[in-house]
Parts: sequence; C-alpha cells; structure tokens
Amino acid sequence: MRKAYTLSLFVEEFTYRGSDDDVLKYLQYDDDGVPYCTTYDGDRWKFKGTKLLYLKMMVQARHRWMISMAPKNMKVDPPPNSRTPPLQSHVTLWTSPKFFRGKEVQKLAQFIGLSMIDYEGKAYETISKHLSTGVNIGNFTVDTSAFLPDAMNYRSYHVMNRLFKTMAAQYPNSLADEKLLVERLTREKYQSREWLAARVRLSELETLHLLSQSSVQNIFKVMTSYENRGYNYPALMKYGFFIRDKPCPSHLDYELNEFFAKAEH
Repeated sequence: MRKAYTLSLFVEEFTYRGSDDDVLKYLQYDDDGVPYCTTYDGDRWKFKGTKLLYLKMMVQARHRWMISMAPKNMKVDPPPNSRTPPLQSHVTLWTSPKFFRGKEVQKLAQFIGLSMIDYEGKAYETISKHLSTGVNIGNFTVDTSAFLPDAMNYRSYHVMNRLFKTMAAQYPNSLADEKLLVERLTREKYQSREWLAARVRLSELETLHLLSQSSVQNIFKVMTSYENRGYNYPALMKYGFFIRDKPCPSHLDYELNEFFAKAEH
C-alpha cells in the first residue's frame, strides 16, 4: 500500500541529488559572448566559478527548469470509442505558436548565458555583490533594466535551444521516426504498452521540437533587427553576440569545480 503523499515525501523525492559535475555541464558553453575560452586566472575564471555557486543553488528551485504548456486544441474530435484507433484527423494540434509560458526557463538561460561584458562590463562585480548578501540566491534573476540586454537575450535564446535539442537527443528515435513508429503501432498494436509508450515519446518530442523552433524564431528576430540597421554577424561578435558552436574543454570546468569546492570548505 502506497503511503500518504506528505510534503516531506515531496521534498525527499524532488530534491536534486546529482553531482556538481552534472551542474558544470550547463557552463561548458559559458564563454558565449567572447571568442575564447576561460583560462585559469583572472576575473573570468572567478566569474565562472561564481556562476557555478549560483547554479548549485538554482538546481533546487524546480520551477526555474519547468515550462507550463497550454492545452492542445480541444475541438478536435477523438475516436468514437477506445477500440477505434485514432486517425491522423483525430491527432490534436497546438492552437497557437504562443502555447507555453517559459519566462522562468528564459530567466535561467539568461543567467547561464550571462557574460563578463554584461552590466556594462560589471557582471562579475554585480553577481558577487548579490552572492555576498546570501538572499534568494536560488531565485536570482538578471536585471535587464540595468543594461542593454539585446546581446544577452540573443545568447539566452541559444542557451534555450541547446537545452531543448540536447534533451531531444536523449530519445532513441528522431521526431520523424517516432511519428512513423506510432503510425505503425496504431495499425498493429493499438492500446498496447508499446503503443502507449511511443505516443508519450512522440508528444514529448513534438513539444521539444516546438520549443526549439520558438527559440530559433527569437534568435532570428534579434538578428534581423540588427541586420536591418546595417549590422552583420561578424561585426556584432565584438558586442557580445558571439555564439560558441562547441563547448569549451571540459577539464577546465572540472578543475574549476574542484577549486571552488575547496574554497567552500
């Protein structure tokens, strides 16, 4: 018999128990904004270490890693009964491209993509000062009113797109292959466990695909607004628009973790 679901049980089951190395993975692209990776000394090394301390606390704030989805189009008629396999016309669709609320995840992505050049070059001083207060560290958000945030928002959309694409890559099939699998199982094994599992995977992959598309659209909007003013991407790189196409060496991050783990004790 399952025990009553108490608050303490909720906290026990949903408290992050991963290692610090797992958190470090979110900082492997942390040098977006500048075309070279962090070295072992200087303020950028300290800045990255400070962000690591923040993220260790942010992983406990689960709402920062979640996106609320609106219902699919409820006007689509389902099959007449549970014995009738659904046709393509019965598959529900999203009612609008603006179907989700992702402000918390975007705020998290803004922090992950925060660069030394933000806050008019005082990003390190800004987050260090806040960290020293010890107040609401896990809920810290970037104050976009304190500086021109276009470059940071551009980087945050890339961070979000990486998160969605990385998550989608964990599935055994691509979106197209999963659709074909669901169609085949609908014909051959309707309502089997295999069919149900495939339907769930397909819905999750569709969601991640749409979220990735939304991020790409926002990237395009920011870049287009600057191109219309006569800028091109190479020219914008020196203003914090540089995006890394592969992560920085992982050994730097792990040594960073060890260094700051010792400093905490």
